[in-house]
Amino acid sequence: MLRIVKRHLFRLTGPGCYRWLHALWFRTRLMRALRSPRYAESFFGADVLAFTARIRPGQLVLDIGAFLGGSTALFARATGAGGRVIAFEPVHHKAAAALAKSLGLTARIEPLALAPANGDTELVIPIREGVPLYSQAGFASSYPEAAKPGSGFTFERLPTRLMRLDDFLAAEGLSAEAVGAVKIDVEGSELGVFTGGEEFFRRFRGPILCEFWFHAMPPPGWVWLRERGYSCRYLDRGGQWRTLDTPEALYEAVRGETYGNFLCERAA
Repeated sequence: MLRIVKRHLFRLTGPGCYRWLHALWFRTRLMRALRSPRYAESFFGADVLAFTARIRPGQLVLDIGAFLGGSTALFARATGAGGRVIAFEPVHHKAAAALAKSLGLTARIEPLALAPANGDTELVIPIREGVPLYSQAGFASSYPEAAKPGSGFTFERLPTRLMRLDDFLAAEGLSAEAVGAVKIDVEGSELGVFTGGEEFFRRFRGPILCEFWFHAMPPPGWVWLRERGYSCRYLDRGGQWRTLDTPEALYEAVRGETYGNFLCERAA
């Protein structure tokens, strides 16, 4: 029923108006989540809240793939007035920036997609059965099956600027030591973030919350982190944190899932 309502609303209002209505509804739920710990878990997820608990006042946090700014707001509250968040959001940056400004957050929204190389490209918003999936905007390469005829998907295409994380940090005069924590949610393109930030991740020692897609197993980004000494933990359906540092353990834990968040840190 909800999908039908969304489909009719999208057709009636058009993409631009529907996107802002979607952002308004998101903000309404976000404000409730920021006020209510009980609702916060269902809105953000227990894994995101566990990661946020590791953020300390005064830290700088990188929110890579900020969507409409919900995680940015959560992290900004954790860093406090003496800290800040730099959020990277190539698709929904206007809505995220408006949210940050209205809430008085110490956050900066960068309209960039972090990638292995600098340049320009297109990102896509998948539209399934007439309903845009705004939270899943990403590179077209993330949707090879959905792009095939008969899949039920179409795509809205958006021009986007690409930048390497190492180049961004160098231009800002920021070292790996200046960053306290990193969240990555880029719809299956996390390997590009890592390879474009090779120098940063080699030196970084804080926690990383990274969403991996399971289209390819093991996920390339997971392999990249494991090869560089990171240990990866996953919050399973039973609410238990499990260390998944071998392909066998990974396969067993995420069987039947499409994607999941992993808390990754340098192994002791």
